[in-house]
Amino acid sequence: ELEDYTYVWDIRGNDWKNEWTMSVKGLQTDEDFEQDKEALCRINKIRECVYNLIIDFKNSFKGTPEQRAKAVYNHLVKNSIDKNLSLICDEFENEGDAYYASALKQSWDNLIMVLDSLCRALEKENESEADFVEAFNVAVQVSEISNVPQMLDEVTFGGADRIRPSKPKISIILGANQG
Repeated sequence: ELEDYTYVWDIRGNDWKNEWTMSVKGLQTDEDFEQDKEALCRINKIRECVYNLIIDFKNSFKGTPEQRAKAVYNHLVKNSIDKNLSLICDEFENEGDAYYASALKQSWDNLIMVLDSLCRALEKENESEADFVEAFNVAVQVSEISNVPQMLDEVTFGGADRIRPSKPKISIILGANQG
């Protein structure tokens, strides 16, 4: 609901500070608007929670690269992201979906490694907030998630730079003669 509302009304930046009063469904008659007051109230409660989270994080995201990395980590832990990811991983494992559980665990581990790497790489630098965010984005984009094959006989596919099968019996290479 929140995402739809922000899309319909093109909510940006400082628009999050003030209570929203526009109709939940976009342009409509006054009669329809009366029916949507409950939904609008619910969306405003969510807006307030999200805004407070963003402001808390924004206020803590200052200082050296190490302090910024700690702010990211502390924000995630304060909001129980680590615990919630663990619960979701447990659900996937209980449903027999080890691949997604492994991918989530690796995502969290990669995030922590990226934050640690940024602390070490930018240790002596006096980086601006924008530079830190750019370095973070680049580091996240180059991090990879891989999975261990679950069976002896299975088909694995992917880009040549992403997979390294050991002693495959058969390899099929698509597009090898193009260009």
